[in-house]
Amino acid sequence: MSWKRGSAVAVGLLALLTAGCGLGISANDSVVNQRVVPAGPGVTSDIADGAVVEPGTRWTFTAEPGWTIAVDGPQLGKQTPSADGSGTGVWKSRPLPPGIQVPAHVVATHAEGETREHHFNISTGTAKYQYDVEFSGLTSTRYGVGHMPTLEFSIPIPKKSRPDVINNLSASVSPKNVTVAFRWLDDQRLAYRPKKFWPGHSKITVTSDITTVPIKYNGKTYWGERNSHTWRTGKSTIITIKADRHRGEVHVNGKKVRSISTSVGKPGYTTRSGIKTITDKFTVTRMTNIGVTDDEVYDIEVPYAMRLTETGEFLHAAPWNGNIGYANTSHGCTNLYTSDAAWIFERAQWGDPVITTGTGRAMETWNGPGGMWNIPWTQWRN
Repeated sequence: MSWKRGSAVAVGLLALLTAGCGLGISANDSVVNQRVVPAGPGVTSDIADGAVVEPGTRWTFTAEPGWTIAVDGPQLGKQTPSADGSGTGVWKSRPLPPGIQVPAHVVATHAEGETREHHFNISTGTAKYQYDVEFSGLTSTRYGVGHMPTLEFSIPIPKKSRPDVINNLSASVSPKNVTVAFRWLDDQRLAYRPKKFWPGHSKITVTSDITTVPIKYNGKTYWGERNSHTWRTGKSTIITIKADRHRGEVHVNGKKVRSISTSVGKPGYTTRSGIKTITDKFTVTRMTNIGVTDDEVYDIEVPYAMRLTETGEFLHAAPWNGNIGYANTSHGCTNLYTSDAAWIFERAQWGDPVITTGTGRAMETWNGPGGMWNIPWTQWRN
């Protein structure tokens, strides 16, 4: 009987073994299911490891049936992947920029719990077309605290790409840092500024890292470069003009250092109220309205002239004006005594703010660089 029982067990075991690999025998001779993990890496890459690809290529990883994948990379910043790569079936990168090494670490996990790790490394070739950015203020001059710097791109930037461009721009201010925001002026230029004026005696560095922002232009794809520019502010000089009182003040680094007498525009030639900045200086310059208007024609040589607007407002000496300090009788400029104008002229920096109040006419935001300080901060940031 013992031999027959052994034969039955042997025959039964043979039958089970020949039935397939999905079943097995437990320690107490009961039949159990075997968990089988298929062979293979669990993930496929559409680019071979070590390959060199064209800029703009999107790298795709696809999980094999029964697997999910977690992808770490490409290491190009938080905006590069189109997904976080965790537990996905398909992972695709954003367009890869030119001239870089691109690593990726992929963990494939099977439904039964087994994991497999893979490391890939590819590189991108050089860009055929590139666009760059030019920074304003390329001299070593120290600017006033109202300086309005700009960036100009070599090709137009379409609206859909502008948020990506701004996300790859940054500005730092030292030693006292302030929040800085960028604003588009047109399709190739933008300006940047803090909420209030720049701190005096500061270093400002703006960085453009647009290497990951491709731009379509004239049917071609252009890639940007990384570049930066540093400029400095000098002392904080702010000139205030109280038009209705025919007076003004000069503040340097927060302290009032000089009181001045003024005469601004008379009716019909009203001076603008608001923030302007000094954008040019002339020891002597000719001013005339010949060919502009036939009313009260003038043609004179003006000393110590400092331009405030694109449309022709100046801060300048007016030795012919006997109403300085008493009445507003100019043709729109802010007239000063020669001694006050000379004193300011010798110390003035490009970008020094001139703030006028009390005229009833608002300063246009487009009328010279200083006009942009009149855009409310909430609007500027948006």
